[in-house]
Amino acid sequence: MKKGFLINTFVLLISISALVISLSGKFVENKSKYVDIKELYEGFDMKKEYEGEFKKIQSARQRIIDSLELQLKILSQQIDYSKGKDKDLINAFQVRRQDYLNKKQQFGEDDDATLRDYDEKILKQLNQYVEEFGSKNDSEYIFGYSGGGEVLYGKKENNITKELIIYVNNRYKGGSAE
Repeated sequence: MKKGFLINTFVLLISISALVISLSGKFVENKSKYVDIKELYEGFDMKKEYEGEFKKIQSARQRIIDSLELQLKILSQQIDYSKGKDKDLINAFQVRRQDYLNKKQQFGEDDDATLRDYDEKILKQLNQYVEEFGSKNDSEYIFGYSGGGEVLYGKKENNITKELIIYVNNRYKGGSAE
């Protein structure tokens, strides 16, 4: 009889413990959140500003390339009219062609360097704001979601992307971290 009582008491204690553990999990606030990295990056005002600046730079560079290309076409036509006999035109064409190719390559390299610089600055600023946000909101973790396997699933209520976009843009515009 004592053995049956001990077993029943043991089973009852385990059941009560399991119930307490499962209920306590429902009342503990989830401090792990996730953010859609691409949406955050695309929604960041700093990125949009740099993108606008880059388009202006590219447009100015393209006008220079187009002008050089037009000069080459004109020289090419002049060479055709002279039936290739004007050596000065041919030399001028070769020099301008090399300038055109050099400028085009230089602009391509400059574009790549500018984009790398902008991305580095944007990511550095975003990381700072995300860290501030996480600290301010007492988050244990903020996971990045990009569809590449980092976070395979997250409850929609744990997605703080829109909230974080508002926060980082407010901070970028000089708003307080409060």
